[in-house]
Amino acid sequence: MKTTDGESPDSLIRDGIIPNQYEITMSLEEFQENFAHAAYGRGIKDSQEKNICVVCGGEASDFRDEVSKKEFSISGMCQECQDFTFGPPPE
Repeated sequence: MKTTDGESPDSLIRDGIIPNQYEITMSLEEFQENFAHAAYGRGIKDSQEKNICVVCGGEASDFRDEVSKKEFSISGMCQECQDFTFGPPPE
């Protein structure tokens, strides 16, 4: 895509002529932490350190498999909340 004067929007953003409305202002981790605090009243990192679920506040120490443990390390969700969010495991 080109502007009417032949410039590409990317070059105009790169050169600072127009602001980048899509500029990333925080990392994914920061976004996840902010979202968790706003939605659930607790952060993911704090929940993981205490082995509690970021969503329900329940115990988060018993997981079905390695995939579920990995998900806890990403989202801070207990097994029950993972099952509710992603559906039950395939039979």
